[in-house]
Amino acid sequence: MNKILKEPDPGADFRRQWSRQNRYALGGDLLPDESSTLERDTSVILRQAGTNPPWLAMRAGSGAFLESVTGQILLDLHGNNCHHVGYAHPDLTAALSWQMREISFVPRGVTNPEVVVAAEKLLAAWPYGPGVVAFVPGGSAAVELAIMLCRAHTGRYKLASFYGAYHGRSAGALSLGGRPRDRAPRLGPLLPGVLHVRPFFPLPSEREFDAEAGARRSLQDLAYCFEQEGDIAALFAEPIRNGPFRPPDWYWPEVRALCSRHGTLLVSDEIPTGLGKTGKLFVTEHFGISPDVTLIGKALGGALIPVAAVIAKAELNSTADLNLGYFTYERSPMMARAAATILDIIAGEELVARAAELGAAALKRLRAVAALRPAIQEIRGAGLMLGLQAYDLAGGGHDALAHRIFQECLRRGLLVQYPMGARLTLSFPLRVDRPLIEEAIDVFAAAVDAAVAVGEG
Repeated sequence: MNKILKEPDPGADFRRQWSRQNRYALGGDLLPDESSTLERDTSVILRQAGTNPPWLAMRAGSGAFLESVTGQILLDLHGNNCHHVGYAHPDLTAALSWQMREISFVPRGVTNPEVVVAAEKLLAAWPYGPGVVAFVPGGSAAVELAIMLCRAHTGRYKLASFYGAYHGRSAGALSLGGRPRDRAPRLGPLLPGVLHVRPFFPLPSEREFDAEAGARRSLQDLAYCFEQEGDIAALFAEPIRNGPFRPPDWYWPEVRALCSRHGTLLVSDEIPTGLGKTGKLFVTEHFGISPDVTLIGKALGGALIPVAAVIAKAELNSTADLNLGYFTYERSPMMARAAATILDIIAGEELVARAAELGAAALKRLRAVAALRPAIQEIRGAGLMLGLQAYDLAGGGHDALAHRIFQECLRRGLLVQYPMGARLTLSFPLRVDRPLIEEAIDVFAAAVDAAVAVGEG
């Protein structure tokens, strides 16, 4: 990628420190948090399985990097898929600083130019014809609004999604999700009428997986479910499952046709994967299909402002007599300014093409590393999102090896997404360059070697 980015890398100083860390202190233990931030967090923050206890405490972020409270620098290949443009992008911080001084909030019942501009930019970028937009303060809220919109528009209440899927933490989103631990009996009954079918991606229990066979099985299950139920309002799905898991190219056109035959709306949940991460601005562009609704979020706020959006085809704008889910901050100038600025940065710096080109190079590099290491298999990629599966030849357990790799990455200043069983994901910001990608994968390879050695010791 020869294009010079419009703005300098705000994390250049952190990058130099990170490289020195790896050159001179590879494998050093993480320094203890003398401020006891982690202990204080545990005593005052609500305990939840997925977020407590936290791994580290951070005090600064810049570019692709985070700085811990003890001064160690970590290259962030996690970012909750929010950090497409990195931390503290100068255009975004300047835009939000200006907006905060100008007007930061409007009450319900009035509007402002910023929210109109942001909606217009989203619809101009969305390649599926006339549409409407609703802004919400987070991904789960986008899922909830989409549920109500699809039910109200179709007059049906049933919804379909995949086993193993994740769509958020609110009640409706958890109902759609298909992970057993997210549907604990202690939470009580969730939404009625939610149906689950076999997915095109592997379930955590499936160590071996054939993508072609899995997609055919999934399509058959969907077709049977639609035929038996007959009145499903919408299918909610990630077109490329966060991980990343991409089905064969024929799969989504077949699903789109199935939905159309049964009068079922297709909702593309691109909250973790959209806005260029996979090498297309919208994930459905990979498959040449037109969803009825697209959900985006996470990166839309640039890791600065919580914001998500529901984009729906114009014919779904049929619920003026109902309140589907308006929010105190639905026309927030701050949310809108963040969203519009992120779209400008992605377009102006050609980050989608950058993700496609550098993602291909990163996948090639990871495959070369894996070829020499039987401990990592099932290498996959979609743009700058890479995935793999740990495989423990020593017999100590694949999941345990994946967790050791995660810990060894942390020791080397590499923050990757927490393992899902034996599977690990590396999610690069879109503003990285090839030398940083290669250095990061070298550090990851060293972490794998160390994790394997521990298991054999």
